[in-house]
Amino acid sequence: MKKLLVSLFLLLPLMASADEKNEQTAEQQSGSIRSKLHFDLNFNLNMGLAQTLEGNTFNRNDYTMWGKALRFAVRYDATPRLSAGVGIGSSRYTEPSFNTFPVYATLQYKPFKNKERIFAYADLGYSVKFTSDSYAGFTGGIGMGYRWKLGAKSTINLTVGYDLKEFRDIDMFFKYDIHNKHDKTNSVRHTLSIGVGVTF
Repeated sequence: MKKLLVSLFLLLPLMASADEKNEQTAEQQSGSIRSKLHFDLNFNLNMGLAQTLEGNTFNRNDYTMWGKALRFAVRYDATPRLSAGVGIGSSRYTEPSFNTFPVYATLQYKPFKNKERIFAYADLGYSVKFTSDSYAGFTGGIGMGYRWKLGAKSTINLTVGYDLKEFRDIDMFFKYDIHNKHDKTNSVRHTLSIGVGVTF
């Protein structure tokens, strides 16, 4: 699944480039930097669908697997319909519990010329081990969103998408007879992510 997310992330700007080859007007090309710069603040509710650990796959019948995330990103309009940027965040996953601090690249693309409120998004990055109880690992997501305008630049955004999160170096303890064995393992969670946020 990681390879698919990376492929989609790389494919999105190529699709946008092909669509917009002849679309940019002189006014759009010469727009001010501030008019092309966007700041996103998003809150996401994450509903876990499945998680792999030690070769086993668990679903919502085994664990409720909820989570929440707060993210902040800065984007720049590379073209009238494609923007790219970077972001940071803080995420909490429950049952089982994990904390992550992702650093990621983000893309937004407006696939429909006459419906600019609809957009596709893709995120790709890595969570850093920021505290003793947080986990590093690959992070990625893809989905669709809809925005409502509040002013010339400000919008409220609603997103629905798929989120993949890897948790690396999880401490595991195994009991063999009277001896305990300590080891580390990795886990991956697949999540349906619903978000609400503001862009300004």
